[in-house]
Amino acid sequence: MFWGVFAGGKDFAKRSSMWDLIFMGWRWGRDEQLVTVVLRWLMQLLMNFTLGLIGALFVFVWRLWGLIAAYKPDPLTAAMYFGAAALSATVCVMSYLALMYAAAAGTVGVVGKALVDHARRIENDPQARAQRIRQQQQQQQRRQYRDGMAGGMPPGYRRTHHE
Repeated sequence: MFWGVFAGGKDFAKRSSMWDLIFMGWRWGRDEQLVTVVLRWLMQLLMNFTLGLIGALFVFVWRLWGLIAAYKPDPLTAAMYFGAAALSATVCVMSYLALMYAAAAGTVGVVGKALVDHARRIENDPQARAQRIRQQQQQQQRRQYRDGMAGGMPPGYRRTHHE
């Protein structure tokens, strides 16, 4: 009974994540980067699995009491079995969720470290540094030209006293 309910909770989470991805996941703003979108998807996936599995746990506990009551055991045996089965199910669900969150945290950590290392390599690369300096100089020249043209004259143009 537990594994059927557990699988139902996972199916709910998968289905919810699919619909979230279809309806809200493909949209992102112009200023958002791919990393932030993927992190948002990952958080949504974790939340869907958390809700699905905790909901499945409540369904299992509800059905468990009905299963125990159907056998009409003495109250002490019923309470002991109910407590043991509910605790076992809770530990299983929490372990599953803890492993999912740990895997997600580990993935984010490894990807974050790789991005930082990549940025450092680019920063220390002499060719990339020279290219960055050229781009900054070109941008500065464009700004100066644009600002100079606002006055009606190109930069560097001076009126002589003969004009």
